[in-house]
Amino acid sequence: MSMDEWSEFKAEQAADWLEHVRRLEHDAATAQDRVDVLRSLALPSGIDYSLPSVKSSPSADAIPNAVAKLVDAIGDYVDKLDAYATESIDAAKRLQQIGDSRYRCVLMLYYVNGRTWEQVGATLKYAPEYCRHLRNDALPLVYDVMPREWRTMIPRAD
Repeated sequence: MSMDEWSEFKAEQAADWLEHVRRLEHDAATAQDRVDVLRSLALPSGIDYSLPSVKSSPSADAIPNAVAKLVDAIGDYVDKLDAYATESIDAAKRLQQIGDSRYRCVLMLYYVNGRTWEQVGATLKYAPEYCRHLRNDALPLVYDVMPREWRTMIPRAD
């Protein structure tokens, strides 16, 4: 395997791990959105919950069923938020080991904080294309600090 091929291999492995971290943030945000929707359905505005019975419900079980779904959604959200928090803290610690601060900032903003390339560029006062260029240069370095379980071993050529 040539040095270019090895560098490309390391970059692909690192990108897979970092995309996983980024997806966790997205999954938590999606779960939060679901909680918000179910909360509005379970506890609609305009109903006086202090009354002995709620007449706006189509059945006596509608509100308890909606609340049960909401409780399940909150549990799912908490699980996803916990996974994101754990992985993002670990990723941030690992990325701090990369020597170039530009690389660290670009990777942190995009993969850990879930920003778009336009937002990363605006924050760092770089063009979004330059931020992607920095990311591409940084990915082979990430391989050396990422969790070992995310590294795919390649067979020796002998």
